[in-house]
Amino acid sequence: MRLDVVLVNLLGKESAKGILRAELARRDISNQQLTDMLIASGVDITRAAVDNRISRGAFSADFFLDCLRAIGSQDVGLFVEPEQKEKEQNA
Repeated sequence: MRLDVVLVNLLGKESAKGILRAELARRDISNQQLTDMLIASGVDITRAAVDNRISRGAFSADFFLDCLRAIGSQDVGLFVEPEQKEKEQNA
């Protein structure tokens, strides 16, 4: 069984919007398909609401995690690359 993991670099310039868009693109999932997946998983949402939240990039952590679950992500990993951590501490 293949585990699907989303890794997020905490010191990177990534945004939740960018991470979600990248995961949707990687899986070739449209906003309509995401909406259908969210509804199937019990989330009460419309296509317009999904479009608006993703385009604005203003959404809750709950929505972000609901989306990742709906598209099949098994885990979300948070990490800090050692080189970046050292640069931040020395700045």
